[in-house]
Amino acid sequence: MEFTGERFILDNNSLDELTLEHKHRYLAIMDLVKNKRVADIACGEGVGSDLLAKTALSVVGIYISQEAIEHALATYKKDNLRFQTGDIGKLSLPDKSVDIVVSFETIEHVSEKKQAAFLAEANRILAENGLFVISTPNKEIYSDLLNQNNRFHKQELYRNEFMGLLKKYFQNVIFFEQGFEIASVISSDNSSSIKILELPGINHPMGKYIVAVCSREKESLSMIDISSMLHEVSSSFYLKNARILSLQNEVEQLGNWAHGLERTMSNQEKMISKLESKSFLSKLKVGKNWLKTNLMRWKNI
Repeated sequence: MEFTGERFILDNNSLDELTLEHKHRYLAIMDLVKNKRVADIACGEGVGSDLLAKTALSVVGIYISQEAIEHALATYKKDNLRFQTGDIGKLSLPDKSVDIVVSFETIEHVSEKKQAAFLAEANRILAENGLFVISTPNKEIYSDLLNQNNRFHKQELYRNEFMGLLKKYFQNVIFFEQGFEIASVISSDNSSSIKILELPGINHPMGKYIVAVCSREKESLSMIDISSMLHEVSSSFYLKNARILSLQNEVEQLGNWAHGLERTMSNQEKMISKLESKSFLSKLKVGKNWLKTNLMRWKNI
């Protein structure tokens, strides 16, 4: 399938932000879905559903694109995993048939009316003590602050709008933040885990994305473990980034050279203008003297 920007397409060799963001959301809820019946709504090309199926009792991935579903069926195969086409506004699943509904980066792609229909359907197919896990870009960060305009997004939401919308269908809602932060990693070949060190009193800023866990009953509400995701980095990654930095330095040097050239040209233009002005005044003076001399001659004739 061709990547158009509308949906995530897995590239195992990619180190881009989109890949890490997408995988991290699914990996963060692996414990949450353990031994549960899961519906992954707007599952895209299927990699997220496949990840959840490693711990879930069963997973059904639903997406509107027949092409994507055919790709998922051919690529991801597990006994407890299935895929089917479907519209988020009218899901072909029985009432109270799943324990957890998962839907990442979906709701912003549809109209306000379709958003309401989707949340009503998610509520309908959830068991009494079920959980709804959903994410969406924080419009304040994603669009306003970063000055982005995603042509595939129809109705982005601010934090208060997202909370207000979810509260119409689920009594209990917890927000989690997802975003990139600067990190330094110390590891070895013998390391099996990484400890996250934190400075006292550190402030956690709003994330680029909001991940919400929702429930109808407070007793069934579960937390997601706070986590970070690291991607394996090869030497080629550092070489590539070193080359990028080198090119950035070259661009900066060329920019400085261009600014210097502009200043030199500006000074030269001022000098030329000044010299031309002096030349004009000199010619004017000569002309004035010539006219004075000739007037005196003409007067004596």
